[in-house]
Amino acid sequence: MLNGIDISNNNYALDLKTVLEKNPIDFVIMKATQGNWYVDAYCDTFYQIAKSKDKLLGVYHYADGSGTPE
Repeated sequence: MLNGIDISNNNYALDLKTVLEKNPIDFVIMKATQGNWYVDAYCDTFYQIAKSKDKLLGVYHYADGSGTPE
């Protein structure tokens, strides 16, 4: 079994480096975008920190029903 966390801009104050060093976390999933209007400003920072700690990585788009799919 793998242990992981799902983070987004709501976790902007999270010290991800410390969390990854002190907890048995195997993967980090990060929100990258939402609807057709939002790009998460913290996604790349979180991604780079998790990558530097050799964690499995995932990013996702949060579909909120805004806009028209293309």
